[in-house]
Amino acid sequence: SKVNKSSWASFHLPGKLLAMMDKEEKTPRDLAIKKKKLGCELLLLEYEEQYVLPKRSLFSRLGKTCRDLCSIRSWKSWMGMTGNDLPIGQSPTFPFYWMTSHILLGGIFYATEFVGLGGRGRLVGDDSLLWDKIGLHLFFVVAWFATWGNLYYVYKTNPGVLDATRSDSNNNNSSSYPAATCQLICCNGGGYAKDKVSLEMDSVTKELRRQYDDIIESYSTDFPSQEKRVPLCHTCRIVKPLRSKHCRVARRCVLVFDHHCPFVGTTVGLYNYIYFYLFLVSFCLMEGGFITAWIMFMKRSKEFPKGAFLMGGYMAVYLVPVAFMAFYHTTLISNNISTNEQMNARKYRYFWDEGGRFRNPFNQGKIRNVLQRCWPDRSSYELVGHQSSRVGVGEVELMSRDDEERQSMLSNVV
Repeated sequence: SKVNKSSWASFHLPGKLLAMMDKEEKTPRDLAIKKKKLGCELLLLEYEEQYVLPKRSLFSRLGKTCRDLCSIRSWKSWMGMTGNDLPIGQSPTFPFYWMTSHILLGGIFYATEFVGLGGRGRLVGDDSLLWDKIGLHLFFVVAWFATWGNLYYVYKTNPGVLDATRSDSNNNNSSSYPAATCQLICCNGGGYAKDKVSLEMDSVTKELRRQYDDIIESYSTDFPSQEKRVPLCHTCRIVKPLRSKHCRVARRCVLVFDHHCPFVGTTVGLYNYIYFYLFLVSFCLMEGGFITAWIMFMKRSKEFPKGAFLMGGYMAVYLVPVAFMAFYHTTLISNNISTNEQMNARKYRYFWDEGGRFRNPFNQGKIRNVLQRCWPDRSSYELVGHQSSRVGVGEVELMSRDDEERQSMLSNVV
């Protein structure tokens, strides 16, 4: 292979390796793109920006961030819905800090502009202040604190991560690897607390791993047909329960996987889904109180406040997408189905009867569906009478990649 003579790469060994070309003049990143290995592509792109390409200006980096935010391909990768694991540390932190800064800024703006706190000259004689709207202020304060509380719990609650104590081969830290991707002072990423959920996940993982070893051993003498194969995750080395999915960002299988949300900085699954939904609802209520106060403030102001108008308009824009998300997840809860299942229903055979008609076996009526999502337990991913129902085994994903992984595993066993 030949090396692309770059003045920047010639002084750095990583740069030389990244700039190497094969006989078809393709770099490692070109090969990753050709083979559709999105995780490898993102990792190589980051290294190229660090070692090969000249450092970008601030405006160039902001432009790249904006393009990524507008890219459906990037969002599918960030939400863990691609076919490849996202490299460790590659989940974007910008949406998370953008969301938290928006909530913080909304509270500060409300207190300083609409109430007048912190402004000595405005406390007396400013008719635009909403001192007479005590009920509105209490509503906003309660919703604001509820939003922060729900965000904290959705971030820190174990979503149902199987094999949470496994350490990645390139991770020197032997502690558990959390699904959360944004590290805060109060959320230091040291893993999930050893609460009831985590203890249950440890027990379920051990049982699923024992079944995985038994099945792999049985494949050496009797390889079943595609219809009778038990779905396996060779990365986590477990039998995959119903409704679970290997999150490509958390790099773990998650029970009742919904999606990985970069705005809350973690994977949303069985046990933190309720906090995610309450976060959406409380955020909408907070925005509703903010917009109401903003409209009253604008009507009372004697002169048109340009700064307050622009800032309030920016804050109000968030209500539309979050309200849509809240409505969307309300429909999901009422039908007891996850985002992943709704988007990829064709991949899961337990949603289709023998006649090819869609049938949700977990739909128990609106009231029971809501209760099960609010207070989840093992019945959320187990079916009575289903094959190997004691751990909810039986999910079948119609994906050729799983077949390739099984064949590769068998070649190492036999």
